[in-house]
Amino acid sequence: MEVSSPQGNREPPPFSVRPMTGADLEAVVVIESENPSPWTAGQLASERDQDGGWQFVAEADASGLVCGFVCGRSCVGESELLKIAVSREYRRQGIAVQLVAHALHYVAAQGGGCCFLELRAANIPALALYERFGFRRVGRRKNYYASPTEDAILMEKVVLPGN
Repeated sequence: MEVSSPQGNREPPPFSVRPMTGADLEAVVVIESENPSPWTAGQLASERDQDGGWQFVAEADASGLVCGFVCGRSCVGESELLKIAVSREYRRQGIAVQLVAHALHYVAAQGGGCCFLELRAANIPALALYERFGFRRVGRRKNYYASPTEDAILMEKVVLPGN
């Protein structure tokens, strides 16, 4: 999937998306620490051992630096996008777009089904990103998040096999 930069003519830095390895965890923990209510190193590491779990990182091709990641799980025709984050210095360069696209292609290759996610109600950039991919709002969980307390928006998208 070819993706243009959301900021006009500026080209995003070259990067690739690949499966996450244990060697990537240190960089992933640093990226995750930049977000509200971050997962711990232990939580991130345990995702790699989950049945049906999948994790990918975005890596800058020139430096090999991990600049973003996505984690999810699939089971019996349903998937959930659990976590996506991009390092502050690499945001607004199309990396989150590529991570979501890669995750959805992976889900489709596994047979598709319904893909779910939840996000903080105030995370307008993420909401716009998911809506761009065809996710639709299906619910709201009041006061779901802590630090700060905030509602969660629930979203879903039907992913067709082979797309």
